[in-house]
Amino acid sequence: MTKTAGPSSRKSYTYLGTVDDSVFRYKWDIDIDLKYLNNMLLRKAVMGERIVLNDGYLLNLPAAREALLNPSKSPLKLLIEQNFVRILQRNESLAELPEAMASQGVESFEGLRKSAEWSDLGPMLKRWEPVLQQYQNFLPWPKKDISHGFTLMMQRLQGHTVQGLGLNHVSDDLWRRVLDTYLEQSEQSHAAARTRWENLVLELAGQEPQAKSLVDELMGLANQVYHYNFGVCLSAVRDPAQAGSSLDSSTIAVETRYSPAFADLLQVDSVMDTVTFDAPTLKLPRRVPVDARDFWEQLVRPDTELGEKRAGFVDSYEAYLNGEIDRKQLEDIADDYSRRLLRSCGEVETRSRTARLGRTAMSLGFVGAGTLLGGPVFALLLWVAENAAVPTVMKVLRRRGQEVELPVAGSKSRTPEPVNAGGAGTQLASVQLDPAKASELVSQIRDFG
Repeated sequence: MTKTAGPSSRKSYTYLGTVDDSVFRYKWDIDIDLKYLNNMLLRKAVMGERIVLNDGYLLNLPAAREALLNPSKSPLKLLIEQNFVRILQRNESLAELPEAMASQGVESFEGLRKSAEWSDLGPMLKRWEPVLQQYQNFLPWPKKDISHGFTLMMQRLQGHTVQGLGLNHVSDDLWRRVLDTYLEQSEQSHAAARTRWENLVLELAGQEPQAKSLVDELMGLANQVYHYNFGVCLSAVRDPAQAGSSLDSSTIAVETRYSPAFADLLQVDSVMDTVTFDAPTLKLPRRVPVDARDFWEQLVRPDTELGEKRAGFVDSYEAYLNGEIDRKQLEDIADDYSRRLLRSCGEVETRSRTARLGRTAMSLGFVGAGTLLGGPVFALLLWVAENAAVPTVMKVLRRRGQEVELPVAGSKSRTPEPVNAGGAGTQLASVQLDPAKASELVSQIRDFG
């Protein structure tokens, strides 16, 4: 008889830094277009990972605006209405946000306010906001000075070498000049911190040889700082849909680019340069209808058959990581969930189709992160789509027991395949923040107002 774990009592939320409009402008080797956005939403929905999205990301990202204005092209609007995607709202109105932020010197909002697209998006938001308020979708903006937190996070990077920060083109001298000048300016004001950093980077690095590479790397680091800082500040947010309970009782993850410089914020005791992964596979439908309301509602709601299959799979994955069930039991549950996913999109798994579906499979791989004497073992969870439809993402999870050395699924040699977890390049990571560390850091950030 297959054994599954009981559902977790803690809600989980992922702060989605990968759709930051600043990441769109200073690219991480990913193209955040509508296809990317839809694939990301599918990946999150399949695993039941609720999303927290800044109101600014929602309005400034072209793909998100397209998704809102054309709901037949994306499930984003529906998933927001289902409270699977929650919006962090900094003032009382999405429609009034561009003008308010432009007055504070945030140039991206000024451009949005003056764009031709705003003439359609603004009125749409005014009509839509009462619906979201009725569903209690909005999460209040953290009662913390986000810019002050950004500066404190930058202070933590003092003393790091450019190699330790994953900066391949920036010299130590340029890094120190940018950081020291920023921190000196911050003694006068913390306002619009990331915008000030951006202006400083453009001033000090913009005229250098290889300027684009330098600016992209320094802004890429700033984006990571912004995302981790926001994840920390989320613990101070109270959820009106849960009787005002604080999110500090929830599991908070941050999806951003991985960097060992922030490893002390995560639930990881050690990070290895080379790790191995295995991939029990979820077979996804070849064509997921982005406008099929019934499919997406059934997938993210807990009270449907598909939602129950999803929850059972996620709980079983956790049980496997904790050593409570074996691999065969997990594979059986994954196969059952896969069949239900296929059936929901009008597809039936057959031997011939299974072979073709391998190109659209979501591989969920375990990554051993080292064994500590007398302590727990942590594992990284890699998401891989063989056709690159779903970006590679690491997720930090706890595993009790012995170090994991698992072979690659589908590999004839059954030889573990190395993955560089700490090297250069873009490794997107969905990582759980250490609750104690987050609580310590958020207490150091000034309250807003």
